This record gives sequence, structure tokens and C-alpha cells, in this order.
Amino acid sequence: MGNITFTDEDASSLTPEAREHLDVVADCFQLDADKLAEEMVLERIMMGGSLISKELNKVKAMSSRDAIVKSIFQTIFTDIVERCNASVSGEKDRAKGRVGVLDIFGFERMQFNSLEQICINYTNEKLHQCFINEVFETEKKVYRDEGLDPSAINFTDNAKVLEMVTGCNPHDVSGKTGATPKDIKAKMKISLFGILDDVCKQEKNTGVTYCERVMKQWTGAEDANGPLFEAPRFGAEEFSVVHFAGPVKYGTTEVDKVKFLPPSQWDKQGIDKSCPQIDSFLTKNKDKVPQSLLDFFTENAKNDYYQHITRPDRDGTVAGSASGAGSTGASEMKTTVSKFNLEIEAFFKQLLTGANPKFIRAHKNDTFHDAKTVSSPEIPNENACLTGDQPPPKGNPRASHHGRALQFTAGADAANLHRRSRHRACAGVRLHHQEEV
Repeated sequence: MGNITFTDEDASSLTPEAREHLDVVADCFQLDADKLAEEMVLERIMMGGSLISKELNKVKAMSSRDAIVKSIFQTIFTDIVERCNASVSGEKDRAKGRVGVLDIFGFERMQFNSLEQICINYTNEKLHQCFINEVFETEKKVYRDEGLDPSAINFTDNAKVLEMVTGCNPHDVSGKTGATPKDIKAKMKISLFGILDDVCKQEKNTGVTYCERVMKQWTGAEDANGPLFEAPRFGAEEFSVVHFAGPVKYGTTEVDKVKFLPPSQWDKQGIDKSCPQIDSFLTKNKDKVPQSLLDFFTENAKNDYYQHITRPDRDGTVAGSASGAGSTGASEMKTTVSKFNLEIEAFFKQLLTGANPKFIRAHKNDTFHDAKTVSSPEIPNENACLTGDQPPPKGNPRASHHGRALQFTAGADAANLHRRSRHRACAGVRLHHQEEV
């Protein structure tokens, strides 16, 4: 469906080469191809009790296409995850507990950072807060229980960063600060996400409007670790959030990627040269499926699998995002960040309720991302922190010295490690026995 292209006109239509791809889509969903072609370039809205058809230009037709594609992808992905979970869940009535594995993705700091990056980086901030609570706060409790001074344990608390992004400070939620529900709600309104949702309510607003609002609210904000927010020197098209992993600059307006990348990189980066921009924060936050196109798929698709995954009794599906089939008309807008925040809070509530999280530290074995290479100069430093040879950096715990600790040499030959037997591979590492402490 992503290969369906449109003519560059005020009333756009499908390009001749798009028909082949449209026929494939229609066949997969068992839809009438001609009717699908018509719906792809129209938006039907209810106005004054009558159904009005509005023709779309190229950019809006592409946005409509991309929105339905992402919604269908999300629904299929949800179904795959549910099937995987069901297949490995075993006999639930006999289970005494369960073990979950969460692979934490890293911070993103790209050439262009937009709404996707701030959502990903916020998730990492939440995970870091979970890490702080489980490791450092638990260690402080042990100190207090044993009559020791807990102030000796220093770490970087990122609670204020979380508050700035969504208004949800974990210390407010836990009751440590004494904040009332009214206080928390007020903080949510002035957060980066809260301001974004408010700016999206008026069509005339732009990415510049949003940047000006957040600059006015957050310039000069800081916590015990230093500044939280950095405004641009000139203009109002970007701002920086100082995450615990470092500052990341986010662009709030449209960006013409062609101006910044050589032609040889356009295809590799997936750039449509006729519509090359990165959309603004506002465009991405309003990213909702046009109701008329959603209704068309819901009512007319005869594909058995699609009907199964979009059945009305199923939450979090394409069908679930509609307020009933055939309900073409205005409804309360659920923005990208509002849905994202609800999902993240639900996930962490599940993660922290009755769970006993454990953390495994993964080494970055090669700075240059070469296969079968162990060359990162950070490995000895990381292991020194774990084994206590030098102070750990802020935000990283010093491991307890129990049993044995593996310390890789910086010059270990990974290719040989890969080929050698398990016994001989030990020649590539040094085993250090640590006394119990």
C-alpha cells in the first residue's frame, strides 16, 4: 500500500503506475479496486447532517494512506504478539509465577530528531527511573535498616525530566512530594506533551507555535543535576531536552531532507523526492486514520484474517479506534502522544506490580559496529566499574563482588572466540576471583 502514489494536483488521483499496487492491496483485503481507488483520494465528513466528500491534495492523500497503513500494521503486530504469548504461556493454572524478558532499546540521537525520538527517549527515561528505584532506592533502604548514612549513595534522579515531558513525576505519584491529583493534572497541561496536545487543537498553529510555547514554559528549568531544557539561540524551530544520557535536539517544524542529504542517500533513506520533508510535531501528533477510509475497510474488507483481528470486541485494533462502523463524523481526537502515554503508563504499572525486576548489563563490544570485532575502548572501563577498580559513572551501580567476575581484554580476538571450542575460548578472557565482601 505504501507504493501507491498520487498525482501532484489540488484534487489528487492515483498515478498510472500505482494501479498495479492498488490491485494487489484490493486482492489481499478482498475489496473492490475501483472503490478503493476512489476512497484513497477522498475524505468524507458529516456536516450539518449531510455527508460531504472532500477531495484531497497529494500531501493529504499520502498522509491518509500512511495513517491507514500504520493502523493496520499495529493491529497485525498486536495479534502476532498475542499469539506468541499464548504459545509460550504454558498451563496457566499450574504456573506458580512467570518470567518476562524486556530488551531495552537505546537512546536515539539522530541527524533529525522528531516526535518518534522524543517518545523513544522518554521510554528510556521511564526505564531508567525503574532502574533507580530497584537498585539505588533499595540500596538506600538497606543502608537505613543497618544504621548507615544513605546519603553516601549518589545517583542521577531523572524525575524532573519525566515531569517536563509528560507532567508525570514519579515522586508525585508515589506521594513523596505531597502533590494532589489537581497538582499533577496542572503539571500535565504545561508539560511538553500537554502543550503539544493543546497546540494541536487549532489548525492555524504550526511547529513554530509549539516551540515558542515550550520555550516560554521551560527555558531556564533545571534540577539538582543541571539544566533540563535548552532553547535555540535563534528562531523557534527546535529545542533540546537534557536527558540522563545527554542532550538531544528535537526539530518541531517540517524539514526538507533533500537539502541535507546527497542524492545517493535518498533511496537508502526512503526519501520520496517529490515530497521529501519530515513532518512537524503537530502533523505527527494528529496522525489519525481518516474516519471515512477506516469505515470503508471495516465495512467492506472480506479477508477472514482482517475481519478476525478487527472484530469489535477486540481492544487496541483499527476497528477499536473507530467509534462504531459507519460513524463518519467528528469525534474526540486521540493524539499520538496521548495514546502513547496511556500505553506506557499501563505497561509500567504492569511491570512494577508484583514483579521483581533484575537487570543485566550489555557491553557495547565494538564502537565501529563491525562484525566479529571486539574493539571498544569502553569495555575495560565498564568492567572496572563493575569490579570496583574505579568509581562508576553517575547512574550506573557498582556490582557486588560475589563469586567470579568476567573481564574481557580490550584486544580479544572475537573472530577466534567465535571459532574456538568453548574450552579454548576461555583463553580470550581473564577470570578474576573476587573475595566475598
